[in-house]
This record gives sequence, C-alpha cells and structure tokens, in this order.
Amino acid sequence: NTREVRVLVVDDAEDTLRLVKHHLSKAGYRVEACTTGREGLERALAAKRADDAFAVMLLDMNLPDMDGASVASMLRQEGYRGTIVAFTATAVAESLDTYVKAGCDSWLTKPIDRAKLLDAVKRTAVRDAERRLAA
Repeated sequence: NTREVRVLVVDDAEDTLRLVKHHLSKAGYRVEACTTGREGLERALAAKRADDAFAVMLLDMNLPDMDGASVASMLRQEGYRGTIVAFTATAVAESLDTYVKAGCDSWLTKPIDRAKLLDAVKRTAVRDAERRLAA
C-alpha cells in the first residue's frame, strides 16, 4: 500500500522537487520535500527518533549548503537505516562509488525519468516493508 510509504525528497531545484513530488504523490506515496542538506538531515533524524522513519530518501548530491554524500554519511553515522537514493546529474563511476561509500543505496540520474523514479521507489519501499516485518 503506497499510502503508508513515506518518501523524503531533498533537492534545491524547485522544478525537480515539484516534478518528483507530483509523480510520487500521484502514485499514492506520502511525500515530504525540502531544499537543503541540513533540513533533510534534521527531518530524517527526527522521523527516525519518532519511530516514523522515511522508507526512502531521494537525496540530491549537489546541494547549496552541503553535499549529499556528506548528508548520507552523517545519517549513517547516526544509525539511520532508511534507503538513501542519490539524485545526480553526473553518473560517472568515481562519483557513484563515492555516493555508495557515503551510505547511498542506489542512484537515479537527472533529468528524472518518471518510470525509473517510480520503479526505484517501489523496489525500495518493498525492501523497507520486508525489513520492518523481519525486525
């Protein structure tokens, strides 16, 4: 049931936020959005502390206040177990390796492809649900 799946989108580009939020909301996901790494970090950790963690975090790697890899790394250091999907315009092997080492589980390239976005979130949400049931 997608209505129970919470997704946090962190991207400083308003047009990307609107588009992603539109696609995910239309598919039934509960979507929250913010434009800075600091706010994304705070929201993800607050949700974790409230035992209402996001199933998926879509995280831009090029934010104005801090890079997405740093956000992912800080989240992992704080014990954040939710899935982190890197949003990136540059999908070169070195960058992708950096994102994975920082704690990202996968990545999506920009511009956003609707079908790939929905597929990635659906696969992630299923894994998150299975992980929660096993806990």
